[in-house]
Amino acid sequence: MVDGNIAHHAGEGDGHGIYLSNGGDWFIVRNNELHNNTNSDFQINADPESTCAEDDIPYDDPRCDGSALNGLGQGITEFALVESNYFHNSDVGP
Repeated sequence: MVDGNIAHHAGEGDGHGIYLSNGGDWFIVRNNELHNNTNSDFQINADPESTCAEDDIPYDDPRCDGSALNGLGQGITEFALVESNYFHNSDVGP
């Protein structure tokens, strides 16, 4: 759970306020304030292709693209609750 944080002024090197990388399931992100970040205030980067390749699992294998309900889906993000977050004054352009 990511709850009740303030993330701001992340620099040019990464620039994300909150960055959840390479999949994860059943998580909650709530009540966070994110502002003045250079790339993104909040990003979920589900990356099954590279995550599965690291373990020599084919992309179309159920272990890679199956559902978290069955304990599968490495690198895929499912069942994420994102609520009551406040994003403002982002430095990200259109």
